[in-house]
Amino acid sequence: MTYRHAFTNHRYLLGVCFAYMIVVVGVCLIMNVDIGRFAATVGFFALIPLFYIPVLMGACFLGAVVSCFKDKSLMAISRRTEEIWNAYIHSERALNGFAGLLAISPLLIFFCIFKSLFPVLAPVQMDAAFANLDLLIHGAYPYEYLMPFIARFHLGYGLELVYVVWFLFMFVANFYCLFFDRDDKRRKQYLWTFALNWILGGTVLALLLYSAGPIFYHLVLPDVSNPYEVFKTAGPNTYNGAMMLYGMAADTLRPDINGPSAMPSMHVSMAWLFALYAFRIKPALGWFMTLYAFAMLVASVGLGWHYAVDGYVGIILATVIWFTVGRFNNMGNRNVE
Repeated sequence: MTYRHAFTNHRYLLGVCFAYMIVVVGVCLIMNVDIGRFAATVGFFALIPLFYIPVLMGACFLGAVVSCFKDKSLMAISRRTEEIWNAYIHSERALNGFAGLLAISPLLIFFCIFKSLFPVLAPVQMDAAFANLDLLIHGAYPYEYLMPFIARFHLGYGLELVYVVWFLFMFVANFYCLFFDRDDKRRKQYLWTFALNWILGGTVLALLLYSAGPIFYHLVLPDVSNPYEVFKTAGPNTYNGAMMLYGMAADTLRPDINGPSAMPSMHVSMAWLFALYAFRIKPALGWFMTLYAFAMLVASVGLGWHYAVDGYVGIILATVIWFTVGRFNNMGNRNVE
């Protein structure tokens, strides 16, 4: 396989992701954003995918260590690492991996930029509705069920850790899917679901149902009683981080690196996608990731980032996209590429 074949294998995914990128650039031009700031933001985010390279090299090194240990020739680790790297970098998996990375990396970069523009593209209008919907579904605000446990067992730091670890899980899932998954249908199902989740959920649905989230309730609805005052102290670092994020969104500098957006919860949606993907690899791993997805749902509500319905919609969205893509992927005359 050559890079040309790898790009052809991912041509539709590349097309969709680059079309998204062009839309974001067009919106930025229409809004007359600062070009220098735009270029600096893109440049900053563009450095992140480069982390895949040293991780790949580390994986080859570990493979060499294991191989040499089995052969009882540890003095040959350097040479074996070079052999494994040269063999892998020209393999079908590596070529497909770099093609897939070229698709999803710009998508994530320009999503973050686009999200920072949400406050000026759509009015924040759904927070009260989602708060009332939470109250109607659960008989109380969901955090009221969680707060006694969070306070009693001092879970604030733990819930914040769940949020931070999410980035690591996303990196690991993407890394394995891109560069090591031998099942082409499974990896394409993950990549397509990953991309469509950010486009349809994180962008389209988020703009149509734009809300900031419980922790921002007093800022977006300053003239009504705030049922979410508790979130000023729920997480040791969350509130300060949220205010910093809101400050970036409220200033006149465009674009920023991110912005507040609650519906749907992409943290929960993606955590559930990791679980769906893990089940296809190994059921035990799937159950572990399901527990993590549940922990993410609890953390998103317990820290005030999201209404519970944000997480429910995120789970439904990821599930629908996953099985829809899987159905097309398994149709002999309409394979998703």
